[in-house]
Amino acid sequence: MRYLLRRRKRLCLGHGDAILLQRHGDAVGSGIRTRDVVSDPALMARLALDPSRQLIGAHCSGTLVSAKLGLLGSVPACTDLTTKPWVQETGVEVLNQPFYANGNVATAGGCFASPYLAAWIIARTEGLGAAAEALHYVAPVGEKEAYVENALRNLRPHLPAESLANGIKRRAPQGITTRLYACVDKAPDNADAIGACLSAEKAAQTERLDRTYKTLLGTLNGKANDALVSSEQAWQDFHTRTAAFETAIYGKGKLDDLQRLENEIFRLSERANALDKYLAAKGH
Repeated sequence: MRYLLRRRKRLCLGHGDAILLQRHGDAVGSGIRTRDVVSDPALMARLALDPSRQLIGAHCSGTLVSAKLGLLGSVPACTDLTTKPWVQETGVEVLNQPFYANGNVATAGGCFASPYLAAWIIARTEGLGAAAEALHYVAPVGEKEAYVENALRNLRPHLPAESLANGIKRRAPQGITTRLYACVDKAPDNADAIGACLSAEKAAQTERLDRTYKTLLGTLNGKANDALVSSEQAWQDFHTRTAAFETAIYGKGKLDDLQRLENEIFRLSERANALDKYLAAKGH
């Protein structure tokens, strides 16, 4: 699944300038007329931003807007080199780095730092795995692994702590075993160890699906029996074709392998869940 930041409302401020307003967070954009914007009390008064209930991200000269609104306080910030002295005039310390976040407020400096800001919003709302996937999708071919790792290195210190196991659990359908989460929690922080945990869970979900299918099949006869066999064959074909499709669209790195494996486990579990519901309807 690819994650996009939807522009719910756009308020044009002049050539090259915009404030992008969203439902759960506000992204303060950058442009050549930002100094005119912050000098307009009526316009600034329209920007009702509240970090207690929103994620607020500012990019380049958008940091100046955030500073003028009092959103940064004594917290240091990032911005581009042109805007730097104007932000410093507000009393805010400007850091020599591309990204910084404190609580629900983040700032980024430099045009190529904008993916960090977008990834931070995705990570805060959808999880770090979703942010990594989005970054991987837009990263230059041949540099994807290094690009994602560098971006995550900038993001991780500014994110609330969430274990990998909790991230998987948040995404997972019902039926995933607690053994998977325990295994991931104890595993070293490398792809091979996590892959071993996922492979064990895949075997468990495959066995669960096979057991549930055979149990349900034993409760049916005649046309219902034939229909279940046909349905399961169709699902297995879908499962195989989906795996082939994901092999084609994902890369060949270890992170891609883990994503494919997680997707496969979730599909197996969801199919077993569906058959469990049919069993329950039969009184089992």
